[in-house]
Amino acid sequence: MSEPSSLYARFAIRPAAYQAFRASPVSAPADFPDWVEWAATRPMHGEPPSAAALAEMRGSGEPTGAVLDQWLGEDEQPVEGNVRQERDDETWTLSVALFSENYFEWMVFLSVLRGIAPYLEDGGGAVVIHDYLWGDTDTDVAVLFSEGGSTLVDTIPALLLAEARRHLGAQVAEIEGGG
Repeated sequence: MSEPSSLYARFAIRPAAYQAFRASPVSAPADFPDWVEWAATRPMHGEPPSAAALAEMRGSGEPTGAVLDQWLGEDEQPVEGNVRQERDDETWTLSVALFSENYFEWMVFLSVLRGIAPYLEDGGGAVVIHDYLWGDTDTDVAVLFSEGGSTLVDTIPALLLAEARRHLGAQVAEIEGGG
């Protein structure tokens, strides 16, 4: 991998629950042991993280909102419009056109997002890291949320992938058009 994949996320979450999620301590890869099995199936430079290495990838104790604000802030982005967030009374949608090509960054950032699981409504949520800009054929990883938890999946539901492509397509068109 040499080019950054894109990220698309949609969560069924009410405003009070969203604020509670942002105030909660940040989650880390150590909170989700399924990363070890996932990483073992990916071509990596060097060894994938072991269970022991993953256990050392602990959260900083910072509020989740502060970590998200830092990672998604304008100063951290390669182009204007790279991050798009939309919130209403029912849903939070997040997309990052140029996200990352680094598996370890994916594990850390997706672990932060996986911390939202207990705050979600019945509609759950989903996160997709997808090779939208460089071929649109490969989905790198997805997380599906339900019943207060999250699951890594290799096969993305077709409707979710179509939703991610539509959202990212509109975002990229906006970036290319200058906003």
